[in-house]
Amino acid sequence: MYVEAMTPDGETKNTIMCFASQKDYAHHTLNLNGMCYNIYEDRIDVGIAYDSDDSNVSFKWEAYNLDTQQWNLVADWTGSNWVSWYPDKGNYWMHVTAKTSDGVTKDYTICFNAARNYNHKYISINGICSVNDKAAINLGVSYNTNDTSPAFRWQIYDLSTSTWSTLTDWTGSNWVSWYPKKGNYWMHVTARTSDGVTKDYTICFYAARNYNYKYITINGICSVNDKAAINLGVSYNSNDTSLVFRWQIYDLSTGSWSTLTDWTGSNWVSWYPDSGNYWVYVESRTSDGTVESYCTAYQVTARYEIMGTTSTNLAQMVAYYNANNTYPEFYASSDAPTIETFCRIYLEECQAEGLKAEVAFCQAMLETGFLRYGVDVQINQYNFAGLGATGNGAPGNSFGSVREGIRAQVQHLKAYASTDGLNQPCVDTRFQHVRRGTAHYVEWLGIQENPYGRGWATAKNYGYNIVNMYMAKLFKY
Repeated sequence: MYVEAMTPDGETKNTIMCFASQKDYAHHTLNLNGMCYNIYEDRIDVGIAYDSDDSNVSFKWEAYNLDTQQWNLVADWTGSNWVSWYPDKGNYWMHVTAKTSDGVTKDYTICFNAARNYNHKYISINGICSVNDKAAINLGVSYNTNDTSPAFRWQIYDLSTSTWSTLTDWTGSNWVSWYPKKGNYWMHVTARTSDGVTKDYTICFYAARNYNYKYITINGICSVNDKAAINLGVSYNSNDTSLVFRWQIYDLSTGSWSTLTDWTGSNWVSWYPDSGNYWVYVESRTSDGTVESYCTAYQVTARYEIMGTTSTNLAQMVAYYNANNTYPEFYASSDAPTIETFCRIYLEECQAEGLKAEVAFCQAMLETGFLRYGVDVQINQYNFAGLGATGNGAPGNSFGSVREGIRAQVQHLKAYASTDGLNQPCVDTRFQHVRRGTAHYVEWLGIQENPYGRGWATAKNYGYNIVNMYMAKLFKY
């Protein structure tokens, strides 16, 4: 190694030394330190550890099959020091050559035993699980695979009959629904990849009950009361989409059964009972004949009957009227010159037909506004309940006296509330047009609340308003 130094005015000096270079500094360095590998279900990843001052080292991977004595190229000069390898089962030399960007090469080789084939799709089964519901036993298999299209076949071995049966034959789902009879079984599943690799798994299974029929369980009966009816519904669980229901009622007061509906597809029914105590009994039947039933006690609180013994009296009626209006002067020359006489006629006419006076009297107070009247019916018509007044200016019927008008109203109420004949001559010209016995209760006088679609008036809650807004106040006096 020679060096020479020179000053500006030309004087020079030099020196020489000997030097031994222990390595080649004219090229990149490269050292291979060892080979490692990771074994997976679908492949073997092989890597080489190395040192280099070159950032562009490339690698060539080759495998020599000692059984066939053949070399196979795994990867040809890639920039990665790792490679994925898919060997057949056998013994190999795994050889890697590393090369720097200026041509320096190094080699490394190991012996390797591939315990199985890696050149196919793989699948492994981890286990079978079951989810029992009331309709079926749902079976599923847990698995790992590198295949996007595995198929599954489910088979059952019945230990009581020593026979195999197939549930599903090579479907894409790893779940199956099973409807066994009660008993002991082997549950066997085979999984298959798209290139034919198969794996099997078997478990023992005990079916605690029969699942091979339609089932129905009844959870209870609920009721929704409206002013027209009691709506009964049954809550249930079933695997059948074609259930039918039969509803029956047992009347404890008469000791008799009646049928509301006979095997219909609806789990709801409308019921129009009288007040009293009952058993509500429902049966449900599946399409293959399985029947379940449910029974509950039910008390119907009293509605207000129109027919019967009067619960009010003259003093109460008079006091109630006087608290709401002054008796009109118009009636001074009539057969009811005072409010006392007016109320007494209601008591007499209602008693004659067996009808409760508080019902007729309070209906008249609602219809006339405590004898104030309105637009269509006038005070001189002696029409106290709007008989024949159908709206749009129609004045309705006219009568010759207070008593005749009250009698017509009472007779018309009796037409709705009873099927019995009249006890006095008929003055109600509309009596024969009523469907008899379709409104036993005051609450049913409104057509919207009447179970037969009949009634005195179309106004919503007509009968309920008589009870709650008039009769309830009458009884306070």
